[in-house]
Amino acid sequence: PTMAETVKVLGLYARREPPELDVLQAYGAALAQVGRAQDAIATFERASALDPSNAMTSANLGTVYLMRGDLVRARELMEAALRLEPGTARAHNALGVIAKRGGHTEAAIGHWKRAVELNPQDWDTLFNLGSVLRTVGRSAEAHPYLKRFSEGAPPALYGPDLQKVTRWMGSSS
Repeated sequence: PTMAETVKVLGLYARREPPELDVLQAYGAALAQVGRAQDAIATFERASALDPSNAMTSANLGTVYLMRGDLVRARELMEAALRLEPGTARAHNALGVIAKRGGHTEAAIGHWKRAVELNPQDWDTLFNLGSVLRTVGRSAEAHPYLKRFSEGAPPALYGPDLQKVTRWMGSSS
């Protein structure tokens, strides 16, 4: 099914009463992927009302704000996710992105390293960390992260990034 079809089906389930948290999470993520940020925010806020203690809801909501460029709100939500569940790798990855965008490279690296510790197969984090380490001249430190990314990231989702990493690793040998 296309993403639009997925959104349509999930929307039917998301309108059921009582709502199910997992359905709202999936629906919010699908809405965000098709560019319906405001609807995604409303859906994640509904999920948050259902279970305010769910760290992933906060991280998902923060991700939508990050996608919209609202770094202040995204940071607030990611920090809230970490207060609820310190092991939320997605929140550390997002805080790394926010730190990097704010010019705080070392803070970004710290968040990404923590995210990789929590989830060693988070392809976005491995790419972010390896790329930035390489950019700041720490290629030897970047190598294991980029190697793990190149060996495991699905080509259908990460094709262009895999090509970059292959070029980088070829030029550093």
